[in-house]
Amino acid sequence: MRFEWEKLGKIFAPNSGGSWGTSHAQVPFTLKFEDRVRVYYSTRGPRDERGQFVSVPAYVDFSRENFPKKIGASSGPVLKCGLPGDFDHFGAMGGSIVRSERGLVLYYCGWNRSVAVPYDWNIGTALGNPGGTEFTREDPGPLFGPTKTEPFLFACPVVFQFEGAWRMFYLGGTRWFKNADGGFESQYLLKAATSVDGNTWERDGIPLLPTVVPDESQTSATVIQIEHLFYLFFSYRFGEGFRESSAKGYRIGMAVSKDLRIWERHDADSGIDVSQEGWDSAMVAYPHLFSLDNQVYMLYCGNEFGSQGFGLAQLKTPLEGKSWRILSSFGD
Repeated sequence: MRFEWEKLGKIFAPNSGGSWGTSHAQVPFTLKFEDRVRVYYSTRGPRDERGQFVSVPAYVDFSRENFPKKIGASSGPVLKCGLPGDFDHFGAMGGSIVRSERGLVLYYCGWNRSVAVPYDWNIGTALGNPGGTEFTREDPGPLFGPTKTEPFLFACPVVFQFEGAWRMFYLGGTRWFKNADGGFESQYLLKAATSVDGNTWERDGIPLLPTVVPDESQTSATVIQIEHLFYLFFSYRFGEGFRESSAKGYRIGMAVSKDLRIWERHDADSGIDVSQEGWDSAMVAYPHLFSLDNQVYMLYCGNEFGSQGFGLAQLKTPLEGKSWRILSSFGD
């Protein structure tokens, strides 16, 4: 099945006017309320004295009745970074929010910095107030991190419930390697985990998808089921030169499965690519599918990993007469 999308343009650009949220709106994902579609995203303030950023989660609200009319936004980060030594001291990047018996649970990536390599990531959870405007880290340590077979880098947790089980797609690091300039680059691939309660997870560490470009990295899985098949959209890039070369930057791929376990790539059928010019002419990244009024939409980021914000696309592929549902967007 080949998908067709109509790009509706950039709908949000970060500009808090303060010391936070001055650039980037990465990894957008939705949480629906009665009157609004809330989009959480990860943003950055100015560089610190070391020339590095700290990533924090925030949100922007769009009218459900007049989507995508903006009607509100967070006045600051919704989750504070941890203390020195904590796994999330140098940043927190949201991946998904699930309504559960514990209330709103945010699954996120905590950032830390290293000496030998630039950074480290682990996945944690935070509990939100009823309105989803403020979250507090649930435990002192991460939800899961390194094992004997998965040594480093865990991020972009997309969590949902399906057929009585909790499921997660996440990225896991496979190696660090030196680039042409002598710096270190990480490689990470999409993986899956399952849980009975959303808190204790089982994972085998086996990548879901084959790679198709040199030293490929993959992130941001989002899934729609149409009839008896599952379609996974994700972003992927080259291992080197992705910052400088548009041809090596993030693109949105697609894979198909009958069982959510074995996937076959069909990237050319994703139906969305970079534009000829403008904010998404060098990259398209971090796709997130959701539905509204029986229409399927995709949020995605553009150039420089979403430094200029995120945009919206509407699915034009006819789904009338077919059974379908989006698994990776809560409430669909």
